[in-house]
Amino acid sequence: MKNINLELENSIIGILFTNFKDAIKFFDSLNPDYFYQKINKDIIEKAKFSYVNKEEFTVFTTQEYLKSCGYADKNIIEHLIRCSDNVITKYDLKGNLKLLKELYQKRELEKLLSQGINDTGELDANIDKLLQGLYELRNETNNSNKRVKTMTDVSLEYLDFLANKEDGNRCDTGFPLIDSMLKGMFKGQLIGLAARPGCGKSAFSLNIALNVAKKGKTVAIFTQEMEAYEVYERMIANQAYIPMDNLIEKFDGLDETTKTIYYNKIISKSNDLSKLPIKIIDKTRLTTAAVRAECQQFKNLGLVIIDYLQLMSPIKREQNKNYEIAAITRELKILASDLGCPIMIISQLNRDKEETNIPSLNDYRDSGAIEQDLVKSMMLWKTDIENNKVGLIINKNRRGSTGAVELKFEGKYMMYTELGLYDISKAKKKKKKSDWSDFG
Repeated sequence: MKNINLELENSIIGILFTNFKDAIKFFDSLNPDYFYQKINKDIIEKAKFSYVNKEEFTVFTTQEYLKSCGYADKNIIEHLIRCSDNVITKYDLKGNLKLLKELYQKRELEKLLSQGINDTGELDANIDKLLQGLYELRNETNNSNKRVKTMTDVSLEYLDFLANKEDGNRCDTGFPLIDSMLKGMFKGQLIGLAARPGCGKSAFSLNIALNVAKKGKTVAIFTQEMEAYEVYERMIANQAYIPMDNLIEKFDGLDETTKTIYYNKIISKSNDLSKLPIKIIDKTRLTTAAVRAECQQFKNLGLVIIDYLQLMSPIKREQNKNYEIAAITRELKILASDLGCPIMIISQLNRDKEETNIPSLNDYRDSGAIEQDLVKSMMLWKTDIENNKVGLIINKNRRGSTGAVELKFEGKYMMYTELGLYDISKAKKKKKKSDWSDFG
């Protein structure tokens, strides 16, 4: 049968019986799933159990164990004899295990491809499942991501980190007061940016994206509510200082002089923006597998922004939305580590509080698991509606400090400016209506 070598399997089992002490050095590579025959899987389980519990592992103890699993005595004896007969004098256990793993990978690959072709669901969803399955297969059988380091290794890495003032792994938001508390965004970190509708969380994330890109790092923006040109339009408003309303209306109603000035600004700033390493992916029904597939193509990836979390689609449907969101955040946390860059997820907040209330970690919408997976959490709220002022609270920071900053939000330009630190203890709720922009 294709991609199955029973003689190889039996040979490895035979080596366990003849030289158990030599074999235990390779127990990390000895995965029961790599074996095709069920009886061999059970023998490996017995061998590992014996090693962990310091029990004797012999042909006789294995025979008794297999009897308890329901195998016939005659079949057990015949199989154990075959295993013993397949052992050669000069064996290469490491090489045999490598070959065994490769055969398993090929069988699993064939299974994944067959399922992908025969699945009757939507094509995009099937492709995402296939991508996720391929990634899991690679990770499951790849020991290179098991980073076992001595204290010497870690100390040398940390001394190098301290000596390197221009840390290439660090991203900053570009807002000095926020960065003084946040202490940077680093590879492997999942960072939350949340707010209620209308507080400008998407606009704020674009400000961060522009600041990171201007430092030469690639920024991938996944947008599910807006088309790529709408994201670009906001960037033009921000960089050229042109009101959003004028851009949307294509300068209708403006005099020719103003139109000319604006067009010249757009041409100039478009040239500047075209040089920035920003990638915009406007994709609906976004999955973590799709994010992975896109991001693996980008070089010098400094930051990934996903707008927004609750619109993402799970690779596997769960009982309810909470479980799905929990699975997605967990996958994104792993992805941040695999990509070697921070991932910022924009999230909605529960609607049971007013927009002037200071949000807290338990306000994340749809899942309490969100706050657990985040390394850093930032939340926006309106501090002064009348004067278009916004508060940003850092309410979780595993590598830095917490606190709050007040910002001015000019909605028509999609622009944020820091005003100073914000004293939460003296916060007052202001509920006056104003000309707050609808652009969030």
